Amino acid sequence: MGFSLKYASDRLRDDKEVVMEAVSNGYELFNVSDRLKSDKDVVLKAQQTFEKAYLLAPQHLKYDFDIKAARYEFNTRGIAKCHDRNQILRLIETKGYLFSYAKPKFKNDKEIILKFIEINAWQAVENASPQLKDDSDIIRKSVENCGLTIRLASERLKNNKEIALIAMKTSACKAIMDISDNLRQDREFLIEVVSYGSILNEHSSIELKSDRELRNR
Repeated sequence: MGFSLKYASDRLRDDKEVVMEAVSNGYELFNVSDRLKSDKDVVLKAQQTFEKAYLLAPQHLKYDFDIKAARYEFNTRGIAKCHDRNQILRLIETKGYLFSYAKPKFKNDKEIILKFIEINAWQAVENASPQLKDDSDIIRKSVENCGLTIRLASERLKNNKEIALIAMKTSACKAIMDISDNLRQDREFLIEVVSYGSILNEHSSIELKSDRELRNR
């Protein structure tokens, strides 16, 4: 991982090409020239492997958007401490799997969750607050992207016929066991979705299994 600049000449410590290679070991930022400690590219590269690299940068870089983002993305502790909404929006675009460590206020932020659904519907709803798992806009959009996310919805929305229909369609009826018991035994509902895939299984009632119209569709 890089090489040491500890005994390098001043010329090499001020050579950006050399320094960029060296700071793949972030601790080498201690050994670069003051000029390159002020170089955003250099600091960002060092930040990837050295959590506190930003502390060696000049004041204006410490508050740079990209530098701050790199700090929060470095580890889960940084994310847990993050109060910056813009940083969280950036996080879900690059490392959504870390969103589970974000503060509760962001998990209850409807705009953030809706944006996250566009990127990864399952991760978005899985980490959303209970209030948003009961929000019809959130769940409708999630099942439009991934029908199986109805599994993560509130019990109330698992029984929402409109949302369940979308989930059944986008999952080719694989969501049959994730909707409410009430809808699973609703003949009119099942007739409406039977064209999306197989719906009669061991959990269906005897009456539905013997329903000729359902079996023949």
